[in-house]
Amino acid sequence: MFTGTVTRHYREHQKGNETSTNPVASIFAWTRGLAFRAKMDQNDALKKFAQDLEDSCIEVIDQDGIMTKDLALSIHGKTMKREHWVTTTVYMDAVNVRFQVTICNRVLITCFKRINSSQNLPLKKSHRPQSPGLASHGWMQYLVLVI
Repeated sequence: MFTGTVTRHYREHQKGNETSTNPVASIFAWTRGLAFRAKMDQNDALKKFAQDLEDSCIEVIDQDGIMTKDLALSIHGKTMKREHWVTTTVYMDAVNVRFQVTICNRVLITCFKRINSSQNLPLKKSHRPQSPGLASHGWMQYLVLVI
């Protein structure tokens, strides 16, 4: 019978108990495989997807301070408290939110670039969806078509 950490955590999860297993290595194993496939196929979209997912995993830890128990233990040591770490599910939810924001930002930037190139307008950082100038160009209808 297997008695490793992941198996033990899975059994606890099956019982409905709280677990905190670090999924970063598993995610990176998959994303590195996807990145290799993207390189072979010259698939830039897949390459960006893999990179965005990896970046999301790192940013949730580094910027948001959301991490699993093992990482919190390596930072806080014996002074670690329950408030320093989250369950696997909470961590994955945080990664998902950050990843979705990254994807949405990429879509919006692409839309703005396409709209501006078709209108020969300069792309300004100050342009936001609520800007009356962009509303007159039908950016929302265009965004719906892209998504």
